[in-house]
Amino acid sequence: PRVQALLVAGDRFYRLPGGTERPARRRGPLRRAATALRVEESGEFTPDHRRLWAEFMGRADRKEGRPLAPHVRELYARTPETLAEADGHLRLLNAWDREGRLAACLLLDYAPEKFTSYVLGAHSRAHYAP
Repeated sequence: PRVQALLVAGDRFYRLPGGTERPARRRGPLRRAATALRVEESGEFTPDHRRLWAEFMGRADRKEGRPLAPHVRELYARTPETLAEADGHLRLLNAWDREGRLAACLLLDYAPEKFTSYVLGAHSRAHYAP
């Protein structure tokens, strides 16, 4: 099934049913990523995360991508404090490359009982991984 965007108050939401089979066109890239990356979850915002966030926001500042709305920029800026205050409901899903560099990270919210929400994330162009 095709993923449909739901637009609510300026935010876009996608609903991805669990157990959905991966589309054939995505299987090759997923296989390559699985060999190039180590994925783990943590609750700690490290200097590696700070560097990744700075790289990502720097690209937005230089207009190399979509500009960040002020409220979104604030979410990125407050990630360390928010994680510390979240009682484990917020977690970081990290993708590390073969050299141990943080290639991408998502902030996930596990507070809702029936689903997990992706809050924000960033990927590195300096340490790009497929």
